Amino acid sequence: MSYRLVAQIVLVIVSFVVIFTFIKPNLVRLQAIQVETQKYQSVVESANMVNAKITSLLNEINTISQVDLQKLERYLPFEIDQVAISRDIETIIIRNGLTPVILDSAEAEEGTDAPVRRIQQVPEEGGEADGPADSTQERLSSHTFSLGVSGSYASFLSFLRDLERNAYPLRVISLQITAPADESEGFTFTMELETFYYEVN
Repeated sequence: MSYRLVAQIVLVIVSFVVIFTFIKPNLVRLQAIQVETQKYQSVVESANMVNAKITSLLNEINTISQVDLQKLERYLPFEIDQVAISRDIETIIIRNGLTPVILDSAEAEEGTDAPVRRIQQVPEEGGEADGPADSTQERLSSHTFSLGVSGSYASFLSFLRDLERNAYPLRVISLQITAPADESEGFTFTMELETFYYEVN
């Protein structure tokens, strides 16, 4: 066997040793680093998309005028001012020539919950709606006012139209009409009105 052949065999052996002891492990590490880099880039892209969405929403909020924000807060407040709403209802009653008989703010009985319609998050396309990440709960709640008025039918219709035009919703959830015993007297209208507020616990 010639010296040149022996040298070539030795070089081949050394090459295999170098490949399996140095190059291959480094290639495996490089592949792992490449995978981690791709994951990092994916996370960065997702974060950039979220930041872009937040920026877009903030820009939309900034386009809403202060007057409109005040109207929205009045239409759907974070808490109910029972005295103010009772005063508003009484003003509408008197303005339409009706006589208030009963005006009361209904409270939930102890140990029971007032009617509540919870606000559900709409999941992204292909995703699922998850529960709240913390203890904060947001929901649309309602408060009921009981009242009775007397007067003409035409005045009562005008009263209902004013309720529809009110700055915040006052929904009629029950109504009872009592005819007068004497034609000289007016009808008696007994009803329950419901208004809403945005509750954050």
